[in-house]
Amino acid sequence: MDKFKNYISKILPVTVTTIFILSVFWVVFLLMNLSFESYFLAFEIIVFFYLVYLVFMAFLNKKEEKLKNQIQELEEANLNLRNNFLAKEKELQEYFLIWIHQIKTPITAGKLICDGDIENENIKNIKKELIYIEDYTNMALSYLKMANHNTDMDISLVNLDDIIRPLIKKYAILFISNNIKLEYEKLNVKVITDSKWCMVVIEQLLSNAIKYTKNGIVSITFNEKENYLEIKDNGIGIKESDLPKIFDRFYRVDKARSRAQGGSGLGLAIAKEIIKQHHGFIWAKSEYGKGSTFTIVLPYDKEAVKDDDWEEDELEG
Repeated sequence: MDKFKNYISKILPVTVTTIFILSVFWVVFLLMNLSFESYFLAFEIIVFFYLVYLVFMAFLNKKEEKLKNQIQELEEANLNLRNNFLAKEKELQEYFLIWIHQIKTPITAGKLICDGDIENENIKNIKKELIYIEDYTNMALSYLKMANHNTDMDISLVNLDDIIRPLIKKYAILFISNNIKLEYEKLNVKVITDSKWCMVVIEQLLSNAIKYTKNGIVSITFNEKENYLEIKDNGIGIKESDLPKIFDRFYRVDKARSRAQGGSGLGLAIAKEIIKQHHGFIWAKSEYGKGSTFTIVLPYDKEAVKDDDWEEDELEG
């Protein structure tokens, strides 16, 4: 029925025009007293071409319907392929998520064992490597969760100090081994964020600062007037030509440096995506050979200051 309606809608303008022309001819013949034979000859010619037009349109309509059916079949096949691909991709991502979670257990156990003999230099080196392995594992876990749209954001007012202090404790051995001075004071600041994902961002920036700084300074500050968190180092810095690309996935600023220091090209891309989902901003400034500064802007509650007691934990040398 729909096909017939479609066909009628196509031929209707020509049909109306044909009827109008025949009516005009009839009136002209009557007014001019022409013979009916002449009128019927003109009538037959017009009707003949009209019938040819109808046959042609019927053929064209049939071809068009066939083409539409083929396109629809292709679209359905393409949709099925896409759904199958997405299902396989999700299955693979879920497998890797389980696999990564399984890896984290022995890493944690290894770190606990190393904590039992912190004076042994070999044990210290093993612990450092375990921290790097844990970082890459967490990075892969974060990437897979975001790729699978499983960020599970729990937005609330969070004290920045509650996020930063555990990271400082985690990386204490790296600060010491790299001879880095940490400049950080208690931040009585609450931001509107998801604490676990905000920790992923800050950890990535802090890890990079430690990784590319030797015998230098790493500082963590919050500018309440301008409302931004800043992580700054005086390490090796980033070349000006690389700076616009550092937040791109899998981009590594210096292949030789990345091989020496380790790097997947994912960390900053993950950080940017997380901040974007928080409706915040992240950017970097750097001078090659002099260091880098990473800045984060998140929704901020200036009045919501936590009055917890502050216990100063010093890095053990």
